[in-house]
Amino acid sequence: MFLVGLTGGIATGKSTVSRLLQDRGVPVVDADVMARKVVEPGRKAWRQIRDAFGPAVFLDSGELDRAALGRVIFRDTEKRRQLNRITHGKIQRLMIWETLKLFLQGHSFAVLDLPLLFESGVAVDYMEKIVVVSCEEDVQLQRLVARSGEAEADCRRRIEAQLPLRVKRDNAHFVIENSGSLADTARQVDGVLSVLRTSRAHWRLRALLLLLVVGCATLALWLSSVRRSTR
Repeated sequence: MFLVGLTGGIATGKSTVSRLLQDRGVPVVDADVMARKVVEPGRKAWRQIRDAFGPAVFLDSGELDRAALGRVIFRDTEKRRQLNRITHGKIQRLMIWETLKLFLQGHSFAVLDLPLLFESGVAVDYMEKIVVVSCEEDVQLQRLVARSGEAEADCRRRIEAQLPLRVKRDNAHFVIENSGSLADTARQVDGVLSVLRTSRAHWRLRALLLLLVVGCATLALWLSSVRRSTR
């Protein structure tokens, strides 16, 4: 199984592309879903965030107020780094486990939905292909203002806190331009899938895995024969 990284900028429509992929039967491991799991009330990350950021970023129900936390970390780089130190390792472990389960199920490829794929840099080398969801800058800003209800200046800060879209596009194998209609985006998704589904990368990886298994088995047999011959 080979891995495809799906990323983009905030409010560029990555979640829309992720849904389109899932509607077409593609397995997607979503970092945002994993991030929500690790901060569920009572979990270790939840307690660490409460200690580090205080009750102001929590709802009365005890759940994390993601909007309030977002306002804090996008105004303070050190706070953002602190949150990353608390959550990133835990999110990565969950994603690895979910990816392993897909591998064992026999999928030829899986999509890892990683908003900060390039910013973190941790997983880039493991991606066979990278898909970037992009849109025009004014469209991105309008969408974020409408979605968040925050002031335009705050939304600009949140956008500027991420790596520029042009850098992500330059480092992608596929770019899905999501400034237009849903139908147009869906056509682009289908075009990307037509390439991914004809890839033979998963056979190469399976062959390498088979060689590794055979090598380990051969080594085990050899060690066993050596032990018998020395008795």
